[in-house]
Amino acid sequence: MSKKSLIFILALIVAVGGGAFVWRTQNARAKDARIEAEILKKLSAEEINLVLESQADSGISGIKENADTRRAFLKAMREYLALAAQARRDGLTEEANFKINFEYKKNLLLAGLYKARLSSE
Repeated sequence: MSKKSLIFILALIVAVGGGAFVWRTQNARAKDARIEAEILKKLSAEEINLVLESQADSGISGIKENADTRRAFLKAMREYLALAAQARRDGLTEEANFKINFEYKKNLLLAGLYKARLSSE
């Protein structure tokens, strides 16, 4: 085999490998974008109303009555969900430190909701 043939074959292998890497990266990003869109679409009007009610119960006054306040809250909620989706794409949920903190904060939220329920009964 000549030197030109070897260089051509090597260049072809690099090009195919690079193309596969780019395709895989783009495919993963598209999948993550679909997951993010599903998370944002997954919230029904009823679920959003429950979130708004819980926020009103926690001290944000006028959130259900005032359209501007509600709109601002929902915009911020979409931004938080998009930020969380990006964190998932970046692999944050796989880190041990994240898992520990996530479980702790989930328990804090659960305890706070349960305490609010007990005080309202």
